[in-house]
Amino acid sequence: MDFLKNNIFVILAAIIGAVIFLLIYGINVLNPCFIGWIFTNEAIDIPQHYIGWEFFRNSDWQFPFGVFNTLSYPVNTSIINTDSIPIFAVFFKIFSGILPETFQYFGFFGLICYILHCTLGTIISKKYTDNNFLALLGGILYTLVPAFQRRMFSHTSLAAQWLILLCLIPIIYNKELSFKKKLVIFMIAGVLTAGFHVYLIAICGIVVLVHTLYCLFADKQKKAIFYTIIYSVSAMFTLWLLGIFSMNTQATTDKESLFYYSANLNAFFNPIYIGQLFPPLKNYEDVFESAAGYLGAGIIILSIFTIVLILINKYRHKENNKTIDKGAHLQLLVVLILSIIIAISPQVTFNDKLLFTIPYPEWLINIWSILMSTARFLFVADYVILTLILAYLFKNLKFKYVLFILLFSIFIQTADLYNNLLWHHNNGKLDRVYTNHLNDSKYDNIFKGVKLIYPVFENWKNMRYLYDLAQYSFERNIILSDFYFARPIEHYDEWLENKIKDVKLDEVFIFTEENLQNYLEKENNLKYFYKIDNFIYAKTVPVEGLEEYVYSINQE
Repeated sequence: MDFLKNNIFVILAAIIGAVIFLLIYGINVLNPCFIGWIFTNEAIDIPQHYIGWEFFRNSDWQFPFGVFNTLSYPVNTSIINTDSIPIFAVFFKIFSGILPETFQYFGFFGLICYILHCTLGTIISKKYTDNNFLALLGGILYTLVPAFQRRMFSHTSLAAQWLILLCLIPIIYNKELSFKKKLVIFMIAGVLTAGFHVYLIAICGIVVLVHTLYCLFADKQKKAIFYTIIYSVSAMFTLWLLGIFSMNTQATTDKESLFYYSANLNAFFNPIYIGQLFPPLKNYEDVFESAAGYLGAGIIILSIFTIVLILINKYRHKENNKTIDKGAHLQLLVVLILSIIIAISPQVTFNDKLLFTIPYPEWLINIWSILMSTARFLFVADYVILTLILAYLFKNLKFKYVLFILLFSIFIQTADLYNNLLWHHNNGKLDRVYTNHLNDSKYDNIFKGVKLIYPVFENWKNMRYLYDLAQYSFERNIILSDFYFARPIEHYDEWLENKIKDVKLDEVFIFTEENLQNYLEKENNLKYFYKIDNFIYAKTVPVEGLEEYVYSINQE
């Protein structure tokens, strides 16, 4: 009973997090056998996550444990490469034999994220106030940060942003936490960031590194170096077990993508794609990531109010600085500055203007291009900004004023995100029934006796077809040579040029009009071609009941 009494605010925060999740997404997404919401979801990435999981689940175990090749035959890839929440995928594969034939864990993952996000946000808020109710309101605000909302069931594993809050806790509770407890926190963070999404390793790594350096040089704790060591080792070990070093994929992206996916300087205030109370601002690149750090109308108003309050209190000399941990605030400010610098780099833009390009050395650009989307580093910036705001308000305003401003901010934040939240809610409805357009006798004839499919088209231009193809193939135990991966298979095009010379009887190549001629001009043993809708199916044996497609390699 004492534990419950002393930790009632934590328990309430967990309940509130769960309630917020259910209000937004409904209960249907928690049904492990319901996948209609996944395949009919307007977000194009979650079918990728699910298909990666089901192909991985039905593949033979390999070592490292996350490796499989039924979507990338004959080369290996990792469950990391389909962003299928790798640590969940490996865990549930262990119990595959007792799980239902159709099983999804993404709804359950989302519920856990909301519970932990609200709980950790409340714990951070509790550092600055003795009032449990105010701390809970702070936790709700953390949960309504758009960077968190927009990732859930889109880039699903990136919604584990509660790990950022977990890594901030040793900074905020620096004096309360022992060395051993911090080590445990950073070890858990290392395992889970690697087990959820590679980006989170780098994003949370900034927080870990800043805290390590502060403890080394400000607190003179030589053993603090082990914070970064334990975090890095646990993350790398987890990545190794999940097979990231066994993937035959491109480690880096092209440098143009790195420039393309940097954040705009207006990112904190640009509601494009998610907010509705403020008009959208222009972008230099019309890309989803450029506004990755949008704070939301409620937090923007809260920020402006806090800045005004700081200026007034400075003028009147009324600031309450007695209980502020200046060391923690310094660390938070360094994390904020570093995350913004990384996010807007290397191409610095404001609205639709390119201001300048930072001339980083080539070796740094090459390393950086492994991550590609630097804009995502604004995730941590959002939470640091909110933490600094709450810390100041809790210490400098009376209860009734803080209560009013927080309730008002939550209301405005919810109103701003309402359409986006409603969109998520509608995506989870039971009436969303998945219909695979390949469930037709024409395709049954094409794929009769086929064991291996070679998709030869640009995946990102034909996503819905690729998902239908993959699901159709999975249900018939057909494997694929390629799929929509986070990182493409290395030298795939060159490998296909050799493979097309010796196509087996139980194999089929799938082309589009645009790329068919390029391959037919090369040596090949394909003899029969059939066009269905916008795709051309090429085989070495004829298909009964279908009219051949006559294609001239000389046509324009």
